[in-house]
Amino acid sequence: MNRRYFAYGSNLDEQDWHRWCGDKGFREGLLRPLFKAWLPDRALAFTRWSSARAGGVLDVRPARGHVVEGCVFEVAEGGWDALARKEGSPKHYCPLDTEVLTADGMAHPVRTFEVVPADRKHFVEPDESYLKVVRAGYRTFAIPETALHAAATDVPSPALLANVFVYGTLMRGESRSEVLAGIAGSAPVAGRVPGRVHDLGAFPGWRPHDANGAWVTGELHGAVDASILEALDRIEGFPGFDTPGGLFRRRIVNVDATERRQERAWIYALAGDGDHPRIESGDWRARR
Repeated sequence: MNRRYFAYGSNLDEQDWHRWCGDKGFREGLLRPLFKAWLPDRALAFTRWSSARAGGVLDVRPARGHVVEGCVFEVAEGGWDALARKEGSPKHYCPLDTEVLTADGMAHPVRTFEVVPADRKHFVEPDESYLKVVRAGYRTFAIPETALHAAATDVPSPALLANVFVYGTLMRGESRSEVLAGIAGSAPVAGRVPGRVHDLGAFPGWRPHDANGAWVTGELHGAVDASILEALDRIEGFPGFDTPGGLFRRRIVNVDATERRQERAWIYALAGDGDHPRIESGDWRARR
């Protein structure tokens, strides 16, 4: 298996991982950290009782528009066997083959583990000893603890990414602008993102690109909720992160706004590697 592993809980703590490996006869060095990333359309939750942890343990419950921050690891030979055993897979946790996102607009295929959906409880209170292990891992990778605290106290997750950057038919005055029009308390702000935009005739398609000076202009919309994202996913032909294919894929990117601030936002990237004419200016409206 060549997939990378995404950790979001106790396996972020190297000391706890190595202790468990030593107790169970697995060697050290099975996991090597690579980079931080976000697991999209998921939220942290404590949904399962663990006798070994004397309380609730973490899960990543489906939640459109939310993100779970964690770390991607390279898995050495024998590592997947150790991970499956530690997670109690497939009885308690099942493997989830999906993708995680980074703020450069890129997606990375990974495997992680989620609680078996049929066995999820609404909330199982965690023991402080387990939270101490998870917090140690969070500190190692400089992950904010806000979402973890919310999950541990059974309050709504604050990890909703409520911005979206649009660069084509969803902009003001364009054919699909009504989808984002009238969002309460939010006026779109002009902005730009790194990358390149391609001309598909009736609409454009953005792709990330690392060339210096390659920018795409558009609008940043805030106050986007799950229902709006559902409508956008449908319009853009995005089937979800756990499903391959689709005309566009939802990604995360940093937006430079004209008000001299930077905001993180969703963006829809053109899927596949088809050859479409590039709009050199980066401005779909100007090309007309």
